[in-house]
Formats: sequence, C-alpha cells, structure tokens
Amino acid sequence: MLFISAALLAPSAFGAEPQPAPQSTGLPVTLSLDKPGYVTAVIERADGRRVCNLASEVQAQAGPITFNWDFYDVGVQKGEKEPYTRTLVEPGTYTVR
Repeated sequence: MLFISAALLAPSAFGAEPQPAPQSTGLPVTLSLDKPGYVTAVIERADGRRVCNLASEVQAQAGPITFNWDFYDVGVQKGEKEPYTRTLVEPGTYTVR
C-alpha cells in the first residue's frame, strides 16, 4: 500500500491547472518475481478504482523489478483525435497490484 501525503500534491490541492507529467524519476515501486515472466502493475485507489498503469505485459527476469510512478493518473482523452490529459492524483491511500 502507498500513502500519498498532501504535501506531495499541494499544487493540485490549490486549484492549479493540470500540467504535463514532469520528467522526473517519481516514486520507485519495486516488485519481486519468483521466476521470469510477464508483469502487469497498476496503482489503485482505496475504493479499487485504477488510477495508473505502471506496466503492461513487460517481460522481466526473476528478482526485483522497479517502476517509477510520477503521481499522475492514467489520463483522459476527450476526443478520438485529442491528446490525453493527465492530472496529479488526490492525496490518499493507494495499492500496487
């Protein structure tokens, strides 16, 4: 489980407009595999709603594998030809699955 503090998300808490995800490393989320295989990792809110896809069908060796989460959601596409708009997630408790 991840708990995101309000201090990390202060800009969105004060009504700032959604911004593109910053080019940073984000929060490292490390999983460990018993054997080689494919990994799908998602971040979900406490109510079970998915907010971010960290990885989908990524081939990995046995052992630790780390993904970085930038605290932004999956994004919403308003129209078929429109770009996705991503926003910072709200403070709360999140689970990696």
